[in-house]
Amino acid sequence: MGKVRFLIVAVSIVGAFFYLVVFPNLRSKPRVQPMRFSHKAHFEEATCEACHVYVMELAAAGTPTLKECLDCHDGVQSEKPEDKKEEKKLEIYVKQEKEIPWVRLPALDRHTYFSHFQHATLSKIKCETCHGDIAKTSAIPGTPAYKFTMKWCMHCHEERKASTDCLLCHR
Repeated sequence: MGKVRFLIVAVSIVGAFFYLVVFPNLRSKPRVQPMRFSHKAHFEEATCEACHVYVMELAAAGTPTLKECLDCHDGVQSEKPEDKKEEKKLEIYVKQEKEIPWVRLPALDRHTYFSHFQHATLSKIKCETCHGDIAKTSAIPGTPAYKFTMKWCMHCHEERKASTDCLLCHR
């Protein structure tokens, strides 16, 4: 009976390891956005907060709404054919009076809590610390700049002497 119990515990531990460590990395496939978006082109004219309006005050940074796009865009303004094509997609959303269905990056596990307000406003951590050189990209990346693993986050917290209390991030 002792061997059976040991085998059950061993299989459970190995199974938990694969579920928590290996499988999340396998399922992180590139995410496809509804249209191309150049952070590089927009960053020349605006700040992160102009499009991600909640980044400094709420947990979620927010994705740009159609209204925020239209605050700057009025019809097709681009010169390049590939950019005109993307701006025409924007016009379609305007005509249909539908929000652009941006795909949120990164998709954190459900049990993980992250607050942009806590990190960007209170701790004064710059966007590029977690999002890499996003301001230089001409398209929204399909995958995050970094793999937001517990090890990656813990390293940052330890480096900054921030709390490593499990309940701050895991709920």
